Formats: sequence, structure tokens, C-alpha cells
Amino acid sequence: MSNINKLTWIVETIRRHGRISFEELNDLWMRNVEVSDGIPMSKRTFHKWRQNIIDTFGLYIDCDNSGNYNYYISNVEDMKGNSMEMWLLNTFNVCNSLIENRGMKERIMLEDVPSGALYLNPIIVAMRSNKCVEIVYHNYVRNDHIAHIVDPYFVKLFKRRWYVIAKPHDGDYPHVYSLDRIDDLKVTEESFTYPQDFMPEEFFRYNFGIYKSDRKPERVVVKASAWQACYMRALPVMKETQCEIETNEDYSIFTFVIAPTYDFKQELLRMGDTIEVLEPKWLRKEMKELIGNMKKIYGR
Repeated sequence: MSNINKLTWIVETIRRHGRISFEELNDLWMRNVEVSDGIPMSKRTFHKWRQNIIDTFGLYIDCDNSGNYNYYISNVEDMKGNSMEMWLLNTFNVCNSLIENRGMKERIMLEDVPSGALYLNPIIVAMRSNKCVEIVYHNYVRNDHIAHIVDPYFVKLFKRRWYVIAKPHDGDYPHVYSLDRIDDLKVTEESFTYPQDFMPEEFFRYNFGIYKSDRKPERVVVKASAWQACYMRALPVMKETQCEIETNEDYSIFTFVIAPTYDFKQELLRMGDTIEVLEPKWLRKEMKELIGNMKKIYGR
């Protein structure tokens, strides 16, 4: 098993126990042969890995010196964030669980993420060295395949698809390219300058999904059934701006600050008759038109 999987196992084991002595941790380590290979963890190795955990996940494993010398994660609240480190931690934690339970593979069903395997790594390599990338891109609307030279700014995962947000090398603003629509990709020797004031988290701050809206962010109000409200609390549509302003046994009212996009409207349609747009009026009207068009199709 790789070192990063071992680091993940240590973090998850300490998090699960809250506080644990080195002896107890080493005992659990030895019991899990898939992780330890039956080799005890020395204190020297453990302290080296503590530093690696800081560098990899930004988590601090401290020691309670009050007498029991128990280890604990001192900044455990940071594990609730939405950073790349936490995404990696959760991903490797799932990976460890799958490795430990390979005998149950017929009873563990997964989803494929087809677009990430072939082109994600070279794009990230190009991002790291600020190299332009030449792609042959399949445009579904025009049904053509055109070569582009782009400056890769950042990548984003959304609904099982990887996307690269890149500026055409001679263009003015970034475009969104789906990796599973790239027919060919080559990292060039040509460099680009990554703008110092560009912030990926700001690019999609008020947008749901992968499409950018030309509209300014505004307040959207929806009414959700009591059943749907439970799902929206557990997995917010827009974590940063979602707010529940009214709750009763039949329904809840949620607000968002968002620039509504195609993806956002598709998400509302996915919820079916458990959701109703109340404001703004233009969005309610568009949702009504979409539902009316669907009714016509099914009424044929």
C-alpha cells in the first residue's frame, strides 16, 4: 500500500477514536495486514508521518502530555472544509476501505468517471509549469472537431465529469472544456502567464455547476417539500449561500444567492414536484415553460 494510503489510515483511525495512544494505534495497525503488511510502526516512522500529514492534508496530530500521551487531531474542524486536501483525504479513505474489503467487490457498486483517466494528469502537469496545451475538441452543437491552443487555468469535477477551464491562447477570457470531449491533447513548449489576480474559487462562486451565467447573482427563493428539505439540508445546493428561512412540518423555504444557469435549472427539474421556484419571477416563468414543454412531449 502507498504511503499516502497509510497516512490516510492514520488520520481516519485517530479521527474515529478521538484520542488514542501510540500503543493502541500500533495494535490496530498490526491487525490491519492490508495496511501494515504485518510490519510494526516505529515511533520514528510515526513522527515522520505526522509531518507528512501536515504537508499533505494540513492536519495537525498533537500529543496530550497530561499523562496518557494520547494523540489527537488538534484542528479537526478543518476536516469539514471543501478543500482539495479534504477531497483527497476522503477519496483515499474510501480507497483504503475498498482495498481492505476486496473480497466484497461483487457487493460494492461504483460509478465510473471516464473523463479523468486519459487527460487529467497532463493538464495538471501543464498547469504546474504554465505550458500551453493543444487540444482537438468535439463541439456537440456544431458537431465538429477543431484544434485549439489554450492556457489551462484550473480543473473542476462536476457530476462525474472533469472539466478544464482554459483561456484560448489568443483569446480574452476563459472557456470551459469537458475532458471527455477532447479527442487529442498535447502539452506544448509554449508558455503562458497565469494572471496573478485570477482566483478559481471566485470564477464559479455564484454559479451552480459548470456553466457561467451572464446574469448578476441574485436572491432565489424556493419552496421544498418536508422530504426534499431533509436532502437539501444534508447536501446543500449552494453551500456558501443556501439559507433556510422558514420551516414547518409540510415544507421549508430556502433562499440562495446565485446567478441561475442551465445546470441550476436542471438541478431544480431533477427534484420534480418536490420543489417550487417562488422568486424571481423570470426564473419561475422559465421553469414553468420548461415544464410545459415536457408536458407537450409526454402528451403526444
